Amino acid sequence: MEPDSLSLDDLWRTVRPHIAAQRKEKEAAAIKRTAEPSSDTAALYANPDNWTRTRGIALIHAETQTLLGNFDEFIHNSVPNCRRLLRSERPCLVAATEQVSGNWWLGVDRRPEPKQVWHERRPAILHLHLDKLKVHSPACEVVACLSYGGIARVELAADTTFAQEDGKQEQLLFLPAGTNVLGEMSLDSKINLHAELGR
Repeated sequence: MEPDSLSLDDLWRTVRPHIAAQRKEKEAAAIKRTAEPSSDTAALYANPDNWTRTRGIALIHAETQTLLGNFDEFIHNSVPNCRRLLRSERPCLVAATEQVSGNWWLGVDRRPEPKQVWHERRPAILHLHLDKLKVHSPACEVVACLSYGGIARVELAADTTFAQEDGKQEQLLFLPAGTNVLGEMSLDSKINLHAELGR
């Protein structure tokens, strides 16, 4: 054997790292191709004609038990079990209540006050209107949580059933005790609460 010649084992040891690196590059490229949505996939979800609105849903933020408002539920026409929830700024009838977690539901203008020890908790009974959800409860028991002289949170004192404001009793909305409804209260309800509290 000549001193300059390589054995098969030596050749394999030299080439093996290059083969492994090429294999990893190919695998990474394949993963990247499958992870990036194609233009067909993007069009499938971006096209509004592929979505059908089904109902309104009231969302409750699980970490703070704050009513976030009403969301429109859309179901995809061709992808099974695919849905999306979009915040609705217009009043709409709400057919269900769901709890969600995480701050990304809140948007930039929503910062629900977490539960904490308040300076004062005062009970009140009032005709409670939730404007955007188009529901009301004629004699609703609430607890106003006061902090530094202002109302920071309004919790339902008991499990409460709300009815549609147009007088129909077809759909009712149920909200559990402890739900913070301050952000969804109508202006009249807030004024009535201030009067009940003698503020």
